[in-house]
Amino acid sequence: MQNFVVYSHVEYRLGNSLNLVIGPNGTGKSTLIAALCLGLGGKPENLGPRKLEDYIKAGCDTAVLEIEVKAPDNVPDNYLIKRTITSKKSEWALNGRNKSETEIKQLIQRLRIQVDNLCQFLPQERVADFAGLNAQQRLRSTEQAIGSVDLLERHDQLIKLSRDLATFSKSKEDVDGELERSERELAEKEELVQSMAEYARLQEELDALREAIPFCELNDLKVRRKRLKESLDECNEQIKNAKNNNARIKERLDQSQVLYSESEKEFATSQESHITLERQAERTQNKIDELTADIRYIKKKIKQKVESASTYELDLKGLRNDILNLEKNKAHLQDQLADGQLEELIKQMEHIGTEYNKVKSQRKAKLEELETRRREEFSPLEARLKNSKDALKQLGDAQHRRMQFVKSIGFNSEGRNIIAAMDYVKNNQSLFQGTVHWPPLLSLALKDQDCLIMLSLMNIKTMTTFVCESRTDYLTFTKHVIDNLRLNVNVVEYSGSKFKSLQDHPLPIQRDLLISNGFDGYLVDLLEGHPSVLNMICIEEKLHAIPYCKSSRISDAQETFLQEQNFTGRFIDTKKVVQYSRSAYGRRLFTTSSRNLKGAFWLGAFSNTTSDDLKRELEGEIEQYTIQIKELEENVKSIKQEYLSLEQKEKMLSEKRFEIRRKKEKIMTLSSNLEKVAKLLSDKENDLAAKEASPPDIMKEVEQAQQDLEVRARKLAKECTKLAETLDQRIDSEWTSLHLGARMAVARRQATAFDNIIKQGYEHLVKQQSDIKEEGRKVVVDIRKLKENLARLGSAKFGELSAKAEEFSSKKALDEAIAKLNARIEMEGSNQMDNMEDILQSRNRLQTSVTDLRSQASDLESATEKLDRSIQEIAKHWEPEVTKLIDEISDKFGEMFARIGCRGKVVLKKSSNLYEDWALEILVSFRETSSLQVLNAQRQSGGERSVSTSLYLMSLQGLAKSPFRVVDEINQGMDPRNERMVHNLMVDIACSENTSQYFLVTPKLLRDLSYHKRMKICCIYSGDQIGEEAATKLSISGAVKRLKRMKEDE
Repeated sequence: MQNFVVYSHVEYRLGNSLNLVIGPNGTGKSTLIAALCLGLGGKPENLGPRKLEDYIKAGCDTAVLEIEVKAPDNVPDNYLIKRTITSKKSEWALNGRNKSETEIKQLIQRLRIQVDNLCQFLPQERVADFAGLNAQQRLRSTEQAIGSVDLLERHDQLIKLSRDLATFSKSKEDVDGELERSERELAEKEELVQSMAEYARLQEELDALREAIPFCELNDLKVRRKRLKESLDECNEQIKNAKNNNARIKERLDQSQVLYSESEKEFATSQESHITLERQAERTQNKIDELTADIRYIKKKIKQKVESASTYELDLKGLRNDILNLEKNKAHLQDQLADGQLEELIKQMEHIGTEYNKVKSQRKAKLEELETRRREEFSPLEARLKNSKDALKQLGDAQHRRMQFVKSIGFNSEGRNIIAAMDYVKNNQSLFQGTVHWPPLLSLALKDQDCLIMLSLMNIKTMTTFVCESRTDYLTFTKHVIDNLRLNVNVVEYSGSKFKSLQDHPLPIQRDLLISNGFDGYLVDLLEGHPSVLNMICIEEKLHAIPYCKSSRISDAQETFLQEQNFTGRFIDTKKVVQYSRSAYGRRLFTTSSRNLKGAFWLGAFSNTTSDDLKRELEGEIEQYTIQIKELEENVKSIKQEYLSLEQKEKMLSEKRFEIRRKKEKIMTLSSNLEKVAKLLSDKENDLAAKEASPPDIMKEVEQAQQDLEVRARKLAKECTKLAETLDQRIDSEWTSLHLGARMAVARRQATAFDNIIKQGYEHLVKQQSDIKEEGRKVVVDIRKLKENLARLGSAKFGELSAKAEEFSSKKALDEAIAKLNARIEMEGSNQMDNMEDILQSRNRLQTSVTDLRSQASDLESATEKLDRSIQEIAKHWEPEVTKLIDEISDKFGEMFARIGCRGKVVLKKSSNLYEDWALEILVSFRETSSLQVLNAQRQSGGERSVSTSLYLMSLQGLAKSPFRVVDEINQGMDPRNERMVHNLMVDIACSENTSQYFLVTPKLLRDLSYHKRMKICCIYSGDQIGEEAATKLSISGAVKRLKRMKEDE
């Protein structure tokens, strides 16, 4: 490097493995990284917001960078790349020959050097950028750093094709939707056209049917005439047959009546016999049921007698066993109860109880004495001591005074709101990107107490306003604090204002000129605090434009000076504030108004004065109270000892009394159990004697029951036989009754039929014959009249309408057809006939539109299928490679995290729609109890993110295709433990065989770190901040000697 940043001339000979670049801040470490970046085709934007000419050393016109890059094995000589930088351009050379920047960049690209990829080249200025990479950017950077030559190119192709596919798919959806809508409208129009054609056809058909009505009426009359003739012939035949059949029918009627009378008498006799048999069967069934119940009862009684005999023997055996066990138990309890034992325990309990009550009374008296001394002597002294300490603390606590003032604002409500808002911001810092500054009343300090009165010029609202540094934080504050918590506080932010900082405020008069004319400065100069808070006060109160003077009165000369400077506004001294303004009319003369300063109630918050006398008085009180408390403690020490001794003795007596009470209760329990056992034994012996005295005699009862059972069984068999005979007779009787009933019904129907035939008679047929003849004459007259009317039609029309009428069986059928046609015509409607031409034109336009849309849909379908095939073809190569790559990174990343006692994983997050949404997520867990979480600024601390970033970059080391890697100050923010583990891991990985060259830049190192023989350590001690004298004091040989001595001492 020549004339580059802080270097006039320097040459670095770097190692092939890990290069550890160390040196204090500002000594030129990052300059080496900048030289690598710019010398290998990088842009200043890769390093930070600087221009290229800014890297030329001050006072020089040209900077030169020369880098030797190892060539591939098939190239004999290394590449020597040279870049000459001027303020306007750069010149490039390769191995001594001039080259264009494009040629150099092509060479660098072939060597897989990517200084714009944060996964390969991470300068100090871009560390925050790497942490800010989203998951999609991180995946692309990783692909570019360690993937194959065309891996990222394939990803870009997939992104472009998937975007095109999404665009074409969206267009196809739109076209399909428009096509569906147009087809639906076309179908509606076609339906309207068909409806109109159908309406016209139906109207013509209706007219023809109406004209055919007279012909159908004529046909109906002809049919009626024919039917009347047939009816007349049938009636004549019936009259003839009736005359011959009446005699035979009368004879058969008499026979049917005789048969019915005989059958009726036989049926009544059969019914009486059936009822008698039914009653007899019911009585027999009742006897059978009674006998069955008796037999069941006798069998049950016999079984019970047998079982009772068996139970008796078991009961005797059980009683004898119970008596034996109870006698053993009684003897055991008697052995446990010694004579006189209970009386001795009662005497001991009375003696110990008396002594216990005496000790308890003594202890209680001592306790009351201690409590009385504490209540009457200790407590008042301790309360006075606490009050004096609190008063002394508050006397010098400015923050306390300010908090008290805040709480007193607006009768406590506004003050409580401000305190609540402060507590919320403290407890929820993660919600805010920057700092939320407290109100000026709590965050500013007054430099000069003599000017305290001047602050009364400010508004209390301004003094109690919170300040945010960004619009995002302002919106977050208003949402959570004002909207959700409903706290009535003020908050501002000026990121979008023209006055973004304190320096943006123009001064009405230069400060030096103002001070040289007797003023002490501007009012804002009196305050100390964060620039954002001071900027807010200047915007709201214009303190940057208010001159002040610490004297009690501003002189005439000072006022004249302000007028000469055309000053308009306010200026202030310790007594009053003066307002200068200029008239808008005439000679534009100055006008002056003033008012005396009055103290505001909150000014005490900025006062630093305290009373020394009061302080000494409070300190004296504290010392006095402390001595008195110690004296009292010495006085009551003996009382405490006596109390503790009595308490111990009371405890011992209580334990003895408890033990005696336990023994007494045990004896009482044994005595009670003995009484219970004795009583139970007596009861059992009485029960045994009673049972042995009256054994059961069941044999006689069982024999008698068996005899009763045999008698009832014989009776049951007899009754069952009798019931079977009765049921057979009842069935025969029912069959006879059914036969007689059927014969009676036949005879009744025959008699009724014959009677009806005779009743109709000959007269009815004659009347029917007369009616038919009269109706026939009327039909003939109607036919003649219709023929005369229809004869007036022409022969052609007559034939057409006559044929039409032949299609219908009758006029009724024709009327139904006309009604149906009318209904269809009403349903079709006639209103479309008025705009028929418009409908046809609209139908034709829609037909054309549908044809065009179908063509577009087909083209888009083909295009999307082609894009989909292309995506599938590229994805089948790209996706397995990138998945395998991420899996390898994840394995290495997880192994490294396991070595530091944590867990880590790298995940490829896929998207089914767009390949630009595919992402690489880093999951970490630094605690055993927590699950893996996505690495981001909200969840992990700065040190945890630094560790994760370092380990991720090291995971790429073994997979990297690039010839070297650069990491600048990545260990900043780590705690010593993590920094040591990360350093050791980096040494192990970067110094292993077949890995790329590695640059690690850091301003500091821990002691006793691991080093490797393949490492090369570059100590840099240069830069503008290092003077010549300091630089000459650096002695490498001296440093080596000191290190050797330290090693020997260890």
